[in-house]
Amino acid sequence: MKQTTAIEASLLLYEVINRIGLPDVEAIPNKQQTLRDEIEQWKLPKTNILIHRVANGERSGEFLFSPSTIENIYHYYEAVKHLPIRTHYHAGNYEQFVNRPDIYFPYQWVNRLPDLALYQVLRNPVWKWVASVIILVAGIVAIKMFVKREHFFSHKLPARIQNQFILSLLLAVLPTVVSLILSDVIALRFGAMAFSSKGLWVISFASSIWAVYLFMQLIAEYLIVSQKILYQSIDAHLIKAVARLSGVVVSLTLILFAAKYLGFDLTPVLAGVGLGGLAIALAARPTLENIIAGFTLFADKPVRIGDFCKFGQQQGTVEEIGLRSTRIRRLDDKLVTIPNADFCQMEIENYSLIRHRLLRTSLAIRYDVTDEQLRLLLVSLRKFMIGHPLVLEEKLNVRLCKLGDHSVDIEVYAKINTNDWLTYRAIREDILLKLFELVNKSGTEFAFPSQTIFVEKGYKPDLQKRQQAHHDVQQWRDNKAYPFPEFSAEETKAMFNKQTYPSNRRPEED
Repeated sequence: MKQTTAIEASLLLYEVINRIGLPDVEAIPNKQQTLRDEIEQWKLPKTNILIHRVANGERSGEFLFSPSTIENIYHYYEAVKHLPIRTHYHAGNYEQFVNRPDIYFPYQWVNRLPDLALYQVLRNPVWKWVASVIILVAGIVAIKMFVKREHFFSHKLPARIQNQFILSLLLAVLPTVVSLILSDVIALRFGAMAFSSKGLWVISFASSIWAVYLFMQLIAEYLIVSQKILYQSIDAHLIKAVARLSGVVVSLTLILFAAKYLGFDLTPVLAGVGLGGLAIALAARPTLENIIAGFTLFADKPVRIGDFCKFGQQQGTVEEIGLRSTRIRRLDDKLVTIPNADFCQMEIENYSLIRHRLLRTSLAIRYDVTDEQLRLLLVSLRKFMIGHPLVLEEKLNVRLCKLGDHSVDIEVYAKINTNDWLTYRAIREDILLKLFELVNKSGTEFAFPSQTIFVEKGYKPDLQKRQQAHHDVQQWRDNKAYPFPEFSAEETKAMFNKQTYPSNRRPEED
């Protein structure tokens, strides 16, 4: 606005001086007088028009019209514009400057306008106000017509963010164009131009800042879609959080630049923000702890979306991991929301990362079992477990482990080749049924934690099965194939993976 203000002030000064007249040249101090008498300022006689020596800056030492004179020159003009012209100067240049459009447009067509169109409102003719309103309405209509589309970039990206981004771009560009039209084409003058120009630039800067922030959001959404990241996962939340943080940092930088460009002093604001930021940080400490814990979950990745886990004393499936909290669907179908700071402190067992399931059970056998029956049972159990197709050879162990108070205990320890919980339960059921059959086949039974009182007739063992067990064990000894403490490597290899699963065969058929 400097150039427009200078032209206006020059024309108004010229209009005023040519109506009140100039004093004699001898009455105006010259350079020698100012130096000799140390004159710092001089006022035009019978006026408030003041010329003063500039104290500092590029024009230091020069005599120029004072700022107060320039500020009030229009009021001086209003006070004397009814007076006749005293010089040969042709009046009306100021009116032409106000009424005409840009200098590149001919002035003649303005003379053809009716007097009402040239009537000044806020020091601008009515026709300029009408033209300005038409330009603004045309810009608004253009924006509405352009943003009717639902998707501009991709159907995979959120339409809402796309529409807001395009709208912010239009609001960043169009106000600049409108401002240039108002100043360089319509030539809106003075305070009206200053106000409208600053307002349009504020809209343009604000829209540009919002466009940058939304652009960061679009980048985050594109990364999530292109990398096929689950939308509720911590990875997606972290990408969006980084995008928001980057958008905020860039936006604050642009705000400082825009404020400086528009002439706002942000020093008091920044000082207040520093004190307010400390108070906000103290008040938001729990939220910050949860956000930091969210980043910890992203770095460690103890669980992911869809993982079944045990957290504390509860179990459930992870449905969402956010920056502030984690949501888990418990086995009773209740959705539990846990702050990330608390979730990170829990002992978390992620069942979805299990490579195989552990089967560990104990068979309690009655004490009236003979040693030969026990050996036969142990061999039968080992053969079955080694031959099962879903039992891993690694750390497979079937051992007589304990002579308990009321039973002889055999421990079965095996790894099942699955990590799915329901599949493991089906395999475990099949194995336990088979173990039950093998115990019965050996001629003994499971023991109970109870006492047996013989009155007339006690337990009668199956003598035929007992004799058969003794016979089988004796054959192992005679053939030097006694399978204790381990099967030989050749025998283990021959038995491995020979069973069928699922199986409906009885032990007698094996």
